[in-house]
Amino acid sequence: TPMVLQAFEAKLARIGQSYTGIHIRHTDYSTDYQTHLNALRPHVLAPIYVATDNRAVLDFCRVLFGQDQVFNFTVLPEIAGQPIHDNVATNAQQSNIDAICDLLLLASAKTFHYFPISNSRTGGPVYSGFSRLAELLHKDQKLLRQFLNAEEFSKSARVKLMLQKSMYRCKGLLLSFVPAPRGAN
Repeated sequence: TPMVLQAFEAKLARIGQSYTGIHIRHTDYSTDYQTHLNALRPHVLAPIYVATDNRAVLDFCRVLFGQDQVFNFTVLPEIAGQPIHDNVATNAQQSNIDAICDLLLLASAKTFHYFPISNSRTGGPVYSGFSRLAELLHKDQKLLRQFLNAEEFSKSARVKLMLQKSMYRCKGLLLSFVPAPRGAN
């Protein structure tokens, strides 16, 4: 929607055009984010956009990379470890806008990093679905541009829908003029 695109563009303007995106899930899923971030530190170019669901993760990033180098615009719950989507005090509309903006900001980053989440049920690494979606959008910049150009995309989609409806109406109209086969009631 225009409201979401405006929020995204305002956030992007505050960060700048060339930045590093990092997604860290650490509430109902946990990540060994300190180890991963310390290893990543020499390779990260500032500014950095950190999309996370945990205030402690954000605080750690600001200490590690510098307070003025780390950006995040999401309203995080006061209770550490509580998922944003389970917090009844969170404004659902704002939470959804924040989540979509996080996704778009991660996908728009010059470089994007995310880490495996801990999962005792499997032997191999497991990744957040949100991280994977951001990665796929980051890799497919054509799709990301289509998504970000929603107004233009929606115009073409509306034209296509109008044409389809017109064709169905014409088909129905033509069928109404076709005489019924003999012997049909």
